[in-house]
Parts: sequence; structure tokens; C-alpha cells
Amino acid sequence: MEALRLKPFTESRYPLLVKWIDSETLNFIWGGASYRFPLTVEQIYDHIALDGVIPFLLMDDNVPAGFVELFQVNPISYRICRVFISPDYRGRGLAQKMIQMVTERAAKLGAKKVSLHVFESNHPALKCYLSQGFTEVSRQPGSQYFDGQRWTKLTLEKNLI
Repeated sequence: MEALRLKPFTESRYPLLVKWIDSETLNFIWGGASYRFPLTVEQIYDHIALDGVIPFLLMDDNVPAGFVELFQVNPISYRICRVFISPDYRGRGLAQKMIQMVTERAAKLGAKKVSLHVFESNHPALKCYLSQGFTEVSRQPGSQYFDGQRWTKLTLEKNLI
């Protein structure tokens, strides 16, 4: 029986995230403009030190299976950021469970609404978020540029009240 839980993401685990984010494309899909490739421990440290960033590891028993951040937009609104499931754990529905758990965590912190950004071309992530009750509230066609292509960024939201 799997015992999934969110655990605070601590500095000792930064190298794990560096190992997971192993390509320029993955770095862009996962981190957007916030991170440069190759990802480094120093970049993670600087990002997590920003006000409002609350990072978590998804643990399956005692094994790291994923990463997710909450970012406090204001006292009643949080954004879910940098969702990642370890390659060894993909295809098991863990992203949906992690999104549910981090949404519940946001609610406990006082959130009335959670939002997130996703690239329109990231079909597995988009399907996951829509299945969790998120709805599209804005679309920014061609707003992000990577590898000679313009990518459309979507904003999705879910009300918690």
C-alpha cells in the first residue's frame, strides 16, 4: 500500500531536482523563464528564497516521487508551480494525487482560489489539471519563445469555496 505525502523540500534534496531536470526542453516546460539550463543547486536556492515560495517533495513511503511548489499570490490566492513527477513514478496517476494534496494544503493556508500556468502543448499536464476541476481563464498565444517556436501559455483556476 502506498503512503503518499507531501514533505517540505529541503536543501539536502536540491541535487535530486537537478538530476531530474535533465534536458533544456524539460527545464523550460517545468521551470519556464525562472530557471536556466542546466539547472543548478544555486538557482534552486535563490528561487526558493523568494517570498511566497513554498516547495514540497511528494514522497511515496520514504522515496521521493515528485516535486511541486505553492506560491502565495495574495492572502486568499495561491499558484501551483513547477509540477514534476519522477520518471520512475510516471503513469501511476501520482500527478493527480499530488495536485489534490497541494490544493488541500493551499486551502489549509487560507486559499479561496488556486491557479496554475501550463503550456497548451503539454497535453498530459493539461488533462491532469482539468480532471482536478481546474478551468481555463486565460490564454496567451505565442507568449513564450523556446527553441525557435512560440508556445501558448494557459492560466487555469480552481475555486476552493
